[in-house]
Amino acid sequence: MSALKSSASEIIVNNVPIEYRLAAKMVIFCAGFGVRYDSPTMSMSIFKDIAASLPTDIGYARFSFCRMEGTASRIFPLSEEIKLLQGVVDWVRSNVTMSKLALIGHSQGCIDIACASLTAVDCVVMLAPPDKSGYPRKYHTAKPGAVMDRGEWHIPRSDGVPNLISDQVFDEDERITPYEAINRCAMLQRLYLIAAGGDSILGDQSGQMFSANSNIERLVVPGASHDFQGESRKELVELVAGLLNKNLCGSE
Repeated sequence: MSALKSSASEIIVNNVPIEYRLAAKMVIFCAGFGVRYDSPTMSMSIFKDIAASLPTDIGYARFSFCRMEGTASRIFPLSEEIKLLQGVVDWVRSNVTMSKLALIGHSQGCIDIACASLTAVDCVVMLAPPDKSGYPRKYHTAKPGAVMDRGEWHIPRSDGVPNLISDQVFDEDERITPYEAINRCAMLQRLYLIAAGGDSILGDQSGQMFSANSNIERLVVPGASHDFQGESRKELVELVAGLLNKNLCGSE
C-alpha cells in the first residue's frame, strides 16, 4: 500500500523508539504481542497501512512494547506495557496541543488499551482482540523452535528476530480476563471492535463475541485472517478511515 505521508520522525523516549507525526488530531497505535513497530511482518504493517491512509491533518505515533537485547526482542509483562503506553501518551500530550485522540490496538495491544484506563480519549478501535486469556502462552510456546533456556522462552519470529519471554509475562497475562477488561473499557470510551472473520489464531470472530454489550459497535471483515492479510487489508483500512473521520473530524 502507499508510503507514509510527509514528515514522519523518530525519537527515543525513556528507551522507547517512537515513529510519529504530530498534529492536533492524533492516533496512537498499540501493537500486538511481541511485535516491533519497525518489523516488516504483516501484523505490524497493519498500522503502517492505516497511518499511510491518514490525511495530513491527523497525526500518529507508532511504538513497540518490546525492546531489543542484542539480536533478540525482550517482551515485557502487561503491567510494564501499560506504563509504556501511558508514557507515549504523556509524551504526545506534552509535545502537541491535542483536540482529538484515538487509540487503535491490534490483538494483545487491545488488552493493553483496555487495562490502561486512559482518560480524554475520543475513541478506541480494537482490531481482532482476544476475548479469553491464555492464548499468548499456548500459541507462542507451540511454535517450531521455541525452547525454554535458563528460565525464559526463546521463540522464533517470522522476521528473524527471536522473542525473549519469561513465564512471568505469560502468568500476568493469564490473570487478566480480556472479555471483562474490554467491556469495562467500553464503559469509559467510545469503542469499536473490528473482528477478523477467518481468524486462525483466535478462532472465527464473526459470531457473537461482545455482541451483548450495547456500548461496543462491532464490525466484521468476513474471512479476514488475524493480521487482515490480502484483500481484507484494504477493507480494514477503509473501515478504520471511516471511524476516524467520524470521531476525529466529525464527518461520516
